[in-house]
Amino acid sequence: MGKSKYKRDWSKYDENVITRYKLMFPFYVFEHWWDLLAEENRNARTKYKAPKEFNDFLAFLHIFLPYRAIEGVLRALEQLKIIPTSLDYSRECPKRK
Repeated sequence: MGKSKYKRDWSKYDENVITRYKLMFPFYVFEHWWDLLAEENRNARTKYKAPKEFNDFLAFLHIFLPYRAIEGVLRALEQLKIIPTSLDYSRECPKRK
């Protein structure tokens, strides 16, 4: 077999994959948690504990993980002080439907 005519730029490909997965994890939500939450709770009848963007991320995780596994992720994030409060996925997400 001869060499392929197509030459892939592996460093560029690797960087694209890294960027793609970096975008899936909503770091801006953690940085602006209280601002996003205040905006959502301004006119809400029931007060939310987490911003909508974070719940969207949890919904994305649910594609790969069951509810109990997501609750484990939430507890770990709280323990690491990444999220400010303990969230119960089964109680928080039905509000968003």
